[in-house]
Amino acid sequence: MKGIFFTIITFLIFLGMITYITVITNSNIQRSNLTGERISANRIYYTWKSVSDNMKYVLNVYTTKVNDTAEINDTIPATISIRDFLKLYQQFINQTYRDPTIDIRFEDSGGNEVDLSTLDPQTLFQIKPMNILYSYPDFGKNEVFIRATPNNFSFIKKVDIYIEMKNVYFDCDIYAPGDCNQWSPDTHVPSCTGIQYCINLNLTFKDANQTTTKIFTFPEHFFDIGGTKKSKTKTGSFKVRNETAAFSIPIQVGPLGSSEICGSSNCIVLDIDLHNVKADTFMKIQFNTTDFYINLASILNVNTLFGKKVDNI
Repeated sequence: MKGIFFTIITFLIFLGMITYITVITNSNIQRSNLTGERISANRIYYTWKSVSDNMKYVLNVYTTKVNDTAEINDTIPATISIRDFLKLYQQFINQTYRDPTIDIRFEDSGGNEVDLSTLDPQTLFQIKPMNILYSYPDFGKNEVFIRATPNNFSFIKKVDIYIEMKNVYFDCDIYAPGDCNQWSPDTHVPSCTGIQYCINLNLTFKDANQTTTKIFTFPEHFFDIGGTKKSKTKTGSFKVRNETAAFSIPIQVGPLGSSEICGSSNCIVLDIDLHNVKADTFMKIQFNTTDFYINLASILNVNTLFGKKVDNI
């Protein structure tokens, strides 16, 4: 009888040890899995952020959202071939980040992989969900646009632009504004009150004269750009000069709703032609809402076996 009792006790002790070892082993496995998942999650996040942040340096454009305002700081023109640089950057990403444990790719809205060098400069920066665009006609970055549909234009409350020119100076007397201001826009109005498509625009230029740097702010601030109305002169809005020649800077405001200009795409809200000008531009687009975000026309997908991060850049 004692032998049977001893056998039972031994069995129970052995069973308890097995149970204890199993619990500890499972606990260690779970802890290891959690650690692995945590490491993987950190790796996904920091890889995504690193690639996303570096795109700003590739394009030399810095965007941020401050409450109800989109701020865009740009450098005009492009100093290198952006399309070639995007191709090299994508090759660098594939060689540096991609391995059998992590995948990284750029996608369109349908989840299809895209080549960065095929991005359209005319739809490059998108302010969502209004689909208001900050863009260029090409990757030379000599001309900047703000574009919107007539319906979404109503989200824009005000636009402030400060352009600091690096290689030209005013070929006019800013102390006699009439000498500088060659614009005389026929769509200029005293206020936007009661006008459906009206933009509140504050436009300032600073020149690069080393002896007497000058700043000129256009006195026109409100523009009725509904229908086919637009403000643009053939010769430009004011005259500037570099070391060899004088020329003018054309500025166009509007129009909204012109099928000739817009077709089925977004219409021109603002177009500043800075060909032959080197400049830093500082733009603030104020909206009547804080519910928006700014992103490139591409989605970045970083994933591992433990998870993934798929989001607009």
